[in-house]
Amino acid sequence: MQSKPSVTKTLLLSLLVVFAVFLLQIHLSAETESRSSSPANEQAVDEEYTRLIKEATTKPEFLSPLTSYLPQVEGVPTPKDILGYISGAPGKLTYYEDILKYMNALADASPNVQVFSIGKTSEGREMIIVNGVDPEHRGSLAFVQTQEFKHLGTPDSCEDITGGMGLEGVSNLQKFVMDGGLLIALHNPVRLAIDYGLVRGIDVFQTSSKFYNPGSLLQGEVVNEKYPVSYGFDKEMPIYRSQSGPLLKIEEEKEKHVVLRYAKEGEVCLSGIVKSQDEIKGKAAVVDVPVGKGHIVLFTFNPFWRDLSHGNYMFVFNAILNYNDLDAGLKK
Repeated sequence: MQSKPSVTKTLLLSLLVVFAVFLLQIHLSAETESRSSSPANEQAVDEEYTRLIKEATTKPEFLSPLTSYLPQVEGVPTPKDILGYISGAPGKLTYYEDILKYMNALADASPNVQVFSIGKTSEGREMIIVNGVDPEHRGSLAFVQTQEFKHLGTPDSCEDITGGMGLEGVSNLQKFVMDGGLLIALHNPVRLAIDYGLVRGIDVFQTSSKFYNPGSLLQGEVVNEKYPVSYGFDKEMPIYRSQSGPLLKIEEEKEKHVVLRYAKEGEVCLSGIVKSQDEIKGKAAVVDVPVGKGHIVLFTFNPFWRDLSHGNYMFVFNAILNYNDLDAGLKK
């Protein structure tokens, strides 16, 4: 006789929980809409820019506007102030030189913006990276014991644990390579060398949603056995590769720098899973790119994966041991 009231109470409690969650969702939705409709209640915005940029970026292919508003900061110029027009507005062509002009003016006006030159394109255009710094999070980040956080700072502490090399660090890496150094990028760090312009003529290949390679042994093919990086390897060999590493799209003039590639014909997958394998067939696995007096060697897989893929180690060791003679065997 006790079961029916118990079931009733449980049902009522469940309904109350569902209703409470429903009310919470309505509240959060309204709050989000309020914030999005007025993104900078405490800061003035450029109304004309906001209207035009939303029109340009609010399209079906975007989940949300790429740029919702431009804040007005005293002493910091807007694109319209420098260029005389609103860059990015629908139907308005923005010239490359205008972008450079504005970014340099922005850096001159604000200590929170830095512009770094990373060389020139083949057409002679200057290439830059613009670094914006949030003033609220600028400066050191301490990892020390405090009254509020008594367990921090043990067994060691530091007054500044701010992470990342920053753009100055990337610039130093570029200088190191240009002066004759060797930079080796394994797996995901390959994106850094590409995204920051340390290598040219090479880009990340965008795979489709069908491509899937969770961690498998793939068939590799040495492209040029005279390359120092491939010394001691047979023409064909297995490579362990996991999904997260990028695949590469290489311009024709850079093809001669490919050391190792994934099999062009037949089955690529020796063991494991590779879906939509045509997307990886023939793609570069290792590329040795001369940069200035030095070299950048890109691996689209991790040859040291969990200390297990011993057969792939020597690609890296060969690069290190022959760092000063990596041009040997280069196809002219």
